[in-house]
Amino acid sequence: MTSTISPELARRAAEKAQAPEMVTCTIDGVEVTVAKGTLIIRAAEEAGISIPRFCDHTGLKPAGACRQCLVEIPDMGNGRAMPKPQASCSMTVMPGMVVNTQHTSEKAERSQRGVMELLLINHPLDCPVCDKGGECPLQNQAMEVGGGASRYDFAKREFPKPIALVSNVLLDRERCISCTRCTRFQAEIAGDRCIVMAERGARQQVSAENTSDAGSYFMGNTVQICPVGALTSADYRFQARPFDLVSTETSCEHCASACPLRVDHRHGTITRRLAGEPAPAPGAFICDRGRYGYKYLNEQRVTTPLVRTDDGELVAASWTEALAAAAAGLSGRRVGVIGAESTTVENSAAFVAFAEQIGAGFDYRHDRIATREHADFVASLGTPLTLDEILAADQVVLVGLDPEDEAPGFFLRLRHSGIPVVAVTSHLSIGTKKLNASLVPAAPGQEAAALDEVDITEATVIVVGDRAAETPGLLTAIRDLVAARGCSLAWVPATVGAMGYRGAALAGTRSLLADAEALVLGYVDDRRYAQSIGGGEQFIVQLTPTMTPASDAADVILPVASVAENDGHFVDWFGSAKPVNKVNEDRTIISEARVLAHLGRQVTPGTRPASEASADAADARYYEPLSVEGLIVDSWRELMSPSEALKFTQYVGSDARRGVAKVAPDDLRRFPEGTVTLAGCTYPVIAEETMAPGVIWVPRGEGR
Repeated sequence: MTSTISPELARRAAEKAQAPEMVTCTIDGVEVTVAKGTLIIRAAEEAGISIPRFCDHTGLKPAGACRQCLVEIPDMGNGRAMPKPQASCSMTVMPGMVVNTQHTSEKAERSQRGVMELLLINHPLDCPVCDKGGECPLQNQAMEVGGGASRYDFAKREFPKPIALVSNVLLDRERCISCTRCTRFQAEIAGDRCIVMAERGARQQVSAENTSDAGSYFMGNTVQICPVGALTSADYRFQARPFDLVSTETSCEHCASACPLRVDHRHGTITRRLAGEPAPAPGAFICDRGRYGYKYLNEQRVTTPLVRTDDGELVAASWTEALAAAAAGLSGRRVGVIGAESTTVENSAAFVAFAEQIGAGFDYRHDRIATREHADFVASLGTPLTLDEILAADQVVLVGLDPEDEAPGFFLRLRHSGIPVVAVTSHLSIGTKKLNASLVPAAPGQEAAALDEVDITEATVIVVGDRAAETPGLLTAIRDLVAARGCSLAWVPATVGAMGYRGAALAGTRSLLADAEALVLGYVDDRRYAQSIGGGEQFIVQLTPTMTPASDAADVILPVASVAENDGHFVDWFGSAKPVNKVNEDRTIISEARVLAHLGRQVTPGTRPASEASADAADARYYEPLSVEGLIVDSWRELMSPSEALKFTQYVGSDARRGVAKVAPDDLRRFPEGTVTLAGCTYPVIAEETMAPGVIWVPRGEGR
């Protein structure tokens, strides 16, 4: 088994985890000991003392923009007092410092009341209709430190409302208090300067950056961190009030990071998803796919079993009839089982056990990566590296992975850490540019040779994505390189369910699709892959919570609980168990595990399908790089590209950088019309300065 962590990386991680230097100060008469460099407002939280704030956020750098957190400092720790109240969100504690908050200082309280009065001068009384009403920091703190009446007798500022800002975000400009949380988040955390503060004085407002064509995969976070309801989500606007909602802590199903979520529902219908706690630095932030990719859980639900009749129509059936029809179609045949890609480890185990029970071949991988080399590579891995261990590295080398598109939660943490990044790929993508990554250019199929050019030490971590399996021999070369250089290795699977299938005997998806006489399918989100299933005469049983393109070929459809209706666990690619909790306890829908248990008792075992296609790496050389206009095609799926998960959201990607094909400047002349058509999709073609010559990068998806 390949060791995933080197002794040098383990040593660096242990050093990084050592306790920091501590300092002691006094806040409101309470002695507090905190780490050196802690902000006063954080030290107060440690002591259980609340200080009002708007611009302050644990994931952002101090700004001191709103001035609501003013405190009195009678002793800086050197016997000298600060003459005026200070912003506690932008000053660090010093040994012996004495701080008096609004609870013990009349000066601090008077200052905070004055700031609140100024903030409310132009703020409209939208509370009865505002989405933020009931969970609004401004509303709460106005009740705590605000005045009972306004002394401002002039007209408040007014703007047309709302305006579409970026992506799925709407802006009510008159509500904004210029805390700059949103613009700072985009600049500091996401790296997308797509919104800025425009104008000055009373006309100051958040605006889309007119000189930029950038959007953001993380814009939804600005809605969650906005303290006043100025930014709202098009999907959630006017759908519910916070006090109408029931909240459940769970985990995201859209990538292998399984980020923590808070899911809110009203009368059993999911109305929104928010970043949950706990979350590593820089804080509780999630991608827009995780935030907005939930409406498929409400729409096109399969509520009753369906059986296809002789005339080709799917008709409703009882569970007894549907299970009998499924068992009759599976019994005595060569059966292939393809597990659900985003299911809990409990359901993953049920898929594997079902396949063994009926003598079926099993796999869970998309056909592009379902090789024996990939299966052997995953089986050889030891204990996964933790996030802290990866972030203790002297550099991170990316192979077959674009973090922003394929592991966005990791992308935010990696960018925040500032660790040097090396990308072994065809070009620097939008995401790797934001990581300030160094490029080792490699056309598809040449990555193994390019890796030899990287200066790898024992403190280096090579982070490998599942896409590396598309290049024959690359995973083997990486494993050999790790053994030779003594560095560390991390594997990022394509789906959140992959960790639950580790250890299962994999037959190879292509062989199952080609050789099996019958198939049992779990839920598949990838449209193109789903549409490729069922091209032959196979009998197909689908276990799914919603109708998908694969449903068009299914002979029996068995409704199962969605991820929002299951209790269980995901295992993220760091090896941590993440809770999956049922959102609506009142709704009882059968899980995949229970359906497979019932079905397994009725199926007569058949013969196992052939698996020659995945027998060894040599046979896996089905992956021949596509070419167009003499250029080799490189490709991966962009995070917010069309999929079943995003089918019903109002999200409108405003990022002009996405959904386009890219070539080296000298290769642009091959496309005089400025577009390229591949696999039935047409894409605009642009020049990319960092692109390897002879390569065209095309997003996997549906084009424009």
